Amino acid sequence: MTPLFVVGAPRSGTTLTRTLLKGFAPVYLPPDEFQILPGFIARAEAGATAQDLVAMVSGSVFAGHMRRRGLWPDEAALAARMDGLSPAEAFRALVLAIAEQDGQEQVVFWGDKTPETVFQLDLIARLWPDARIIEVVRDPRSTVLSMHRAWGRSLLRGSVIWRDARAATRAFAGRHGRERLHTLSFEALTADPGAEMARIGDWLGLDYDHATLATASSEERWGRAAGSTGVRAQKADWEAALSDRQISQIEEICFDEMIAAGISPTRATARRAPDAMALKLAKAGDALRVLQAYARERGWPAAVSYKVSQWQGRRSS
Repeated sequence: MTPLFVVGAPRSGTTLTRTLLKGFAPVYLPPDEFQILPGFIARAEAGATAQDLVAMVSGSVFAGHMRRRGLWPDEAALAARMDGLSPAEAFRALVLAIAEQDGQEQVVFWGDKTPETVFQLDLIARLWPDARIIEVVRDPRSTVLSMHRAWGRSLLRGSVIWRDARAATRAFAGRHGRERLHTLSFEALTADPGAEMARIGDWLGLDYDHATLATASSEERWGRAAGSTGVRAQKADWEAALSDRQISQIEEICFDEMIAAGISPTRATARRAPDAMALKLAKAGDALRVLQAYARERGWPAAVSYKVSQWQGRRSS
């Protein structure tokens, strides 16, 4: 079995990609983001018992999502399954236990879709030298605008996240080889999903069930894709929604990575790094706005509990 991870900047199309990967019968990625891979591995490498690892994951946001879907395995059985395994094997055992709960036992490719794992690619390469990475790339002007609409994230910080996500995958390819990385354009995927999924199939050596394209239900909770079925071409509206100054800011921050990705800037002519203090202020403001976005969806008590659990899970070690 081969590990497969879907990564990219948030709001770039990673959720859609995970949904469409269901068209490959032997591919299984859990239907929500694990989010705490570094903490899980750090705890395991520090000598945590299988029971400790299960307890750690059991209290995470991920486990809550799995329980809500009826996919969380029996914890005693899961601990027994993990007992004596290496950290990498223990994580695989967790994913495969969830796959079995989900009714999928024939798995060739297994893994996770968490966008932020793009910043853990060297960890993945160390744990699983044969791992495959699907990087989803969306025009930064659309991606940053989508982050802003979904969570109120600042254009400044959204631009930095997009830039750094692309730089991380390019660095991974330079160190570990392009053959382990498949770059998927969100715009190409939504314009011709059949062709793009066939290309992924060629890369994985699998046949694709194209009926999935019409029946796949969106698992997005935010934005205009929430609750939709099938794949629809996305018309970019960033030029109408953003001012010239905002477009220039995004393009200047993302300039080098846009050029490397074959995306043409329309306002900027060179890279410009953001002001460090402005970025710190933007990060603090974003934290509050994201919390407010969750509060609108869940109410304040549930939003605070959710984000605290998420924060603790990502930093567990």
